[in-house]
Amino acid sequence: ISPDVFKLINHNITELDLSCNKIGIIKRDSLYYLPNLKVLLLNENKLTELTNFTFINLQNLMYLDLNSNQISIIELNAFKGLAKLFMLYLYHNKIKYIKNGYFLDLENLNRLELY
Repeated sequence: ISPDVFKLINHNITELDLSCNKIGIIKRDSLYYLPNLKVLLLNENKLTELTNFTFINLQNLMYLDLNSNQISIIELNAFKGLAKLFMLYLYHNKIKYIKNGYFLDLENLNRLELY
């Protein structure tokens, strides 16, 4: 997903379903123009890594589904700024280890699925 791809759409959008789209990369600031987003579905794509600050401007995001990708790398600040995130799905990926601090900013996280 390229930066500015959502620049010209309605910034009040609250749900975005990008599942099953063969997305391989989410570039920094790609989601910047969606500050009111509450639900983001990125499941069943081809994502291999989550880089620092990928979701930085999504301060209202509550539900993030990243299941069934090929994620093997999660940078330490990938989830930075997601203080309202309630549910995070990362299962069916290639994550081999999780460093201390990955989920530090997720103070409202109630459900995390990694299996």
